[in-house]
Amino acid sequence: KFPEITVHSCAVGESTGEVSFFIDLKAGGFSSLSRSDRTDKEVREITVPMRKLDDLVKNTEVLDVMEIDIEGAELGALRGSEEFIMRCRPAIYFESGPREQMGYTHEDLFKWFTERNYQVFVPNRVAHNGPSLSYDSFLEAHIYPFRTLNYFALPAERRLEFRDRARLALK
Repeated sequence: KFPEITVHSCAVGESTGEVSFFIDLKAGGFSSLSRSDRTDKEVREITVPMRKLDDLVKNTEVLDVMEIDIEGAELGALRGSEEFIMRCRPAIYFESGPREQMGYTHEDLFKWFTERNYQVFVPNRVAHNGPSLSYDSFLEAHIYPFRTLNYFALPAERRLEFRDRARLALK
């Protein structure tokens, strides 16, 4: 149905090789590169290839929006996407849950975005004129009751463009 789509059967991260992948047999959406510490989970471990998105995305491809929801490995995927993110400057929709996983901290994630001149927003604020989240408010959003688990990171130089596109989508 989608001939322009290429599917790559691999995990994405900041390096290339093989990695353990833990399949949650009861709730597949919680499968992850990190082993869960929950004792009620039925998990099967398999080995999968890991690739950097920079190696999968051709230099001629232009990506405008990127979604990352990979159960705690978001920062690794971003680090392996540095070249195309800096070239294309896409809007990045990402998840950041309350638990830090795989050695990636919320502080490191926020710092990665700000060092690349990205601003972080909660989804319902993208269409507004208000400021992006500060470092402290991003960290506070991870404390129960959670403000959100999902965020948009927008390149500062394209902030108004994405705001206007969000307004158009919302009518």
